[in-house]
Amino acid sequence: MLIRPGNILIDNEFRAKIADFGLAREFSDKGFVLFPSNQSIDGTPLYKAPEACSETNRALTTKADLYALGLIYFEVLSGFQTMHEKYKSIKDLNTYKLLSDDFEYCFPQESQLIKSLIVDDPFSRPSCQEIYESVSYIELEQLFRTKVS
Repeated sequence: MLIRPGNILIDNEFRAKIADFGLAREFSDKGFVLFPSNQSIDGTPLYKAPEACSETNRALTTKADLYALGLIYFEVLSGFQTMHEKYKSIKDLNTYKLLSDDFEYCFPQESQLIKSLIVDDPFSRPSCQEIYESVSYIELEQLFRTKVS
């Protein structure tokens, strides 16, 4: 739970693997983890979903990880030159939920996916299946553009 870039490893086949399950919790049969009010929800602040930062909401779903995934996807596509640039851009995206016009021009489908992942309401975020279908569409579109060129 609460994914960050340093916990995503790439194997020889370029498949992503998630490491460091120090914050992992077992979900209830209702699909969420309930944290006691006296226990903080740890994680890297830059990638924390709004519901993980809330003092009143103590229930997290897998949608908190999808929020972090949106920020990580943005980071990967952006190719930041400095840590300062990365930190400021992700913090601004967290705060204002806006992507630059240049980014949206270069990555139109990816921008739509990122925006859908970083909405404040966790129940408005897409499911893993919807993300998979969206990414598959993006890959097919890029393949088509490459072959036509």
